[in-house]
Amino acid sequence: MSLIELMVVFLGVGLLTIGGGLVSIPLLLNIFVEGGVLTSTFFYQLVSIAESTPGPIAINLATYLGYIQANVFGALLATASFILPSYLLVELMYPFYIKFRHLQIIDVTMKVLKLTVLSLIGITLVRMVEHLIEVTFIEGTMPWMGLGILALIYFFNQKRPLLLIGCGALFGLFFLG
Repeated sequence: MSLIELMVVFLGVGLLTIGGGLVSIPLLLNIFVEGGVLTSTFFYQLVSIAESTPGPIAINLATYLGYIQANVFGALLATASFILPSYLLVELMYPFYIKFRHLQIIDVTMKVLKLTVLSLIGITLVRMVEHLIEVTFIEGTMPWMGLGILALIYFFNQKRPLLLIGCGALFGLFFLG
């Protein structure tokens, strides 16, 4: 993927990602996995890394995908391209939102956006579960055992999220590698 393509992809995803970083995952999945740039296993590994590292998942994912495509400059370009549309939209739309937020059409629009965001997050969840099932039964790995272990750790150590993240990382390294 060229730098121009990378910039256009992340400008588009940044423009269409309303509602949080999880909404960007189905769009990026379509572009990078279904476009043949990355395997689904590698993409989901990137999603896992982006989720477990500090910062917003979408920005982390944009940075990692940009780096994979074009090293440090690609990482910077993808991150900036992803952030720019949201920043500009907020800067341009905020005064109008403040002025017209009492109108019913604004309320309805916000409710529709919330439902759209939930739907996109649901799509992401379904795709990730499908991939997990595929990896479990076709490739023979056992992530279900890992999920059970992580659930137990979380249940007994709810006030220690770093322990949960650390155990999950170790499990991934040793068993899912």
